[in-house]
Amino acid sequence: MHKKVRFFGVIFSLLVLTASAFADNWWNKAWKYRRRIVFNRVSQKYPDSPGGRIKTLLPGRAFKDAHDVRITDANGKLLKYKIIWADKSDQVEIICELKNKDFVYIYWGNPQAEKLPASSEYNPKFGLILETREKPLGSYNTWAQVQQLFKKSKKIYGRTVHPYVFDGFNRFGPSENYLSHYYGWLKCPEDGTYTFYTASDDASFLFIDDKLVVQWPGMHSAYGGVYGQHHGFIELKKGWHKFDYYHVEGTGTQATVAGWRLPSKRNAQKKYEGISVILPGNFYGFREGWNDRMEILGTKFVADFYPIRTTDLYISDLDSIVKLHFRAKARGPRKVIDWCKYKWNFGDGNTAKGNYVTHIFLCAGIYKVTLTLVYDEKTIAKLSQIIRVTPIWSQSSVFSDKIAEFFFDQIENYKLNKISLRGLKNYYAVAKRIGREKALLNVLRKLVKMPNALTDYEKPTKFLELARLEAYLGKNEKNCAEALNNANKYAKSKVMKFDVQLAKAELTFKAFGHNNQALKFLTELEKQVQNYAILQRKQFYVLFGDLYRLTGKLDAARKYYETAMKTAYSSVEIDETLIADWRMRINSYILRKKAEDAYTLVKRWRNTYPVSYLDSDLAYIEVKTLLALERPAQARAQAKILIKGQPTNVYVGDVLIELGNYFYKHKKYVEAKAYFTLLFQQHREHPKATEAEKLLKQIAKKKK
Repeated sequence: MHKKVRFFGVIFSLLVLTASAFADNWWNKAWKYRRRIVFNRVSQKYPDSPGGRIKTLLPGRAFKDAHDVRITDANGKLLKYKIIWADKSDQVEIICELKNKDFVYIYWGNPQAEKLPASSEYNPKFGLILETREKPLGSYNTWAQVQQLFKKSKKIYGRTVHPYVFDGFNRFGPSENYLSHYYGWLKCPEDGTYTFYTASDDASFLFIDDKLVVQWPGMHSAYGGVYGQHHGFIELKKGWHKFDYYHVEGTGTQATVAGWRLPSKRNAQKKYEGISVILPGNFYGFREGWNDRMEILGTKFVADFYPIRTTDLYISDLDSIVKLHFRAKARGPRKVIDWCKYKWNFGDGNTAKGNYVTHIFLCAGIYKVTLTLVYDEKTIAKLSQIIRVTPIWSQSSVFSDKIAEFFFDQIENYKLNKISLRGLKNYYAVAKRIGREKALLNVLRKLVKMPNALTDYEKPTKFLELARLEAYLGKNEKNCAEALNNANKYAKSKVMKFDVQLAKAELTFKAFGHNNQALKFLTELEKQVQNYAILQRKQFYVLFGDLYRLTGKLDAARKYYETAMKTAYSSVEIDETLIADWRMRINSYILRKKAEDAYTLVKRWRNTYPVSYLDSDLAYIEVKTLLALERPAQARAQAKILIKGQPTNVYVGDVLIELGNYFYKHKKYVEAKAYFTLLFQQHREHPKATEAEKLLKQIAKKKK
């Protein structure tokens, strides 16, 4: 047993000494930093590729174009390489020769480093590169015009090693008004006449060995080319051939697809038989490098990390909310490193602790992320890296309620005062989608005060939305009045100004209970209502009916509800079959957690047959839907109209139990107790009165 321990102790010591010697084997001490890049052959698409692809971070590099980079093998021999992409962030993409090596060292950080001559660049005759650029103004109806667009383009969005020509968006920037160039080498498996195809939105031009083979110029969708309608022929020998595919995107949808038919498939009986997309294997590719720990010359402790994109949430063609994983790496004596604490600052006002953390960035962009290593309450190492956060645009990015809720649960407590304008707008978009009213109130308060945050077109609608939230949720009459005044100030159209006046009347009695004031206001407004369109008139009459229903004047309420129906449909007849269908669909949507769809139907029901508030269960359905939308303030306002104005209505009990259960579930026991008590005292005959009594007893126990 002791011999075994001694044996393994010797082996461990040798490993430590070897690692130490390995670290001391610095290629050139004029270079301050290095990182080992591992090219293991496991899980590689191209395990035998003679070239490697490196995507890494180079903090502290001396030059923006990364010409201070050098790559060596384990023995310090320089290897050929080529910088594919480097920008103002620390992220770079490089391809390099491997010559069967399983790892290389990348060195950087020498301010005296000279640019290597072009002849020393690594230019393999395999693989495919994608570059996208900003499209300048100009036509693209001929190849000559497209050449001019590429020459005039000043801004490159990005460049990367790419598998094949099959895309539906710009991977590096806006997905409108951009240019794409795919270039590299294509491997042809046999001799003969090849047929090449393009399907694109908009223009596309495909070259083989610098010869234009197929083109589809001008503005168009991709559908006219999905069956190979746009094709060309070329005689090729077996082996590698130079490949170029140029694409121009104007506005609307985007698509680039390059396809071919092999010579052996040319004589197929069916017209489109044998056509296929040119797959990644035909371009071949590189072995992917894995980032090992970074080393700094003469430094004992080194902090390091690399971000990994996991998923994102699509907001628009210009932006996404992006989720990244960060795994900390540290170099130094094990007895210290093993007991270190890891502190993160993500450059967007948010922090975290731990060696493996997840962070959600509210918008794409460049961020300075800092990792601090702390041992015995002292900082022993610190590293800041400038990272570029980009969307993934995967299928999981779709802006669905489920994904939006998943993201929002993690960003809800972000400090809004430290978030950028784009981040705030994305935060607002998610909160709006899933109906998080408290978050909406806070972010709107912030947005309306930021200069240039809102366009003139957005201002009246956003101030109007803020007014409703200040009224129903914030219960702040002063803030509500200020928001309404601003909405009216920025409203340019006559219709928008009328909508603001309607909102003012609604909030006066529904949110703040000033019934007499609202009555006076609506009476004055009635004098000019005939000057507005049918939609505005109908909304006015429904609102007036709500006021009379709240005050218990049901005959007057019916009069205005029926007037609203006559205004829109010249009839007061109700289609009960249609209402039954709506009721069923609304309940189905709520059960399937599609509350927005349910509320759309509720509004349609309200606008079509407002008299249903008096003769049917519309009020109860509306309260139920608002609670499903997580809008309890509005639900309570609607419930108040029913409870106070129609205390004997058969659906009052249903509304009370719905509200009570909602607040009980959310642990707001004071509100829950109020609704359960009212149900138990005034609607004891309700089927769920016993349930309310039991919950009241449980609330009493919780208070104790």
